[in-house]
Amino acid sequence: MSRIVLCAVDAVSEGEAIAVGVGGHRYAVAKVDGQLHVIDDRCPHAGGSLGDEGSVDGHTIECGWHEARFDLRSGVALSGPCKSPVHVHAATVIDGQVCIER
Repeated sequence: MSRIVLCAVDAVSEGEAIAVGVGGHRYAVAKVDGQLHVIDDRCPHAGGSLGDEGSVDGHTIECGWHEARFDLRSGVALSGPCKSPVHVHAATVIDGQVCIER
């Protein structure tokens, strides 16, 4: 496994998500109640960016394309049209940077 630095903690506002591309892969980084969540950025339904075009409501992120909703903690699809989960990555903060292991 190797550590991947995604962004500065300060780049993510409370109750929001951003999209981050690293090494040919895109991630959505969200902050809810001060806790950081990292999921794959692309909605499994049609590929919409969850970080750029999604909206965060509590621990839920909604795809801006077709309104599929996912739990940021587990990746579980909460409403259609998507039934597939998004992959969740364990986030850590190291020296003010949001990191994941991959």
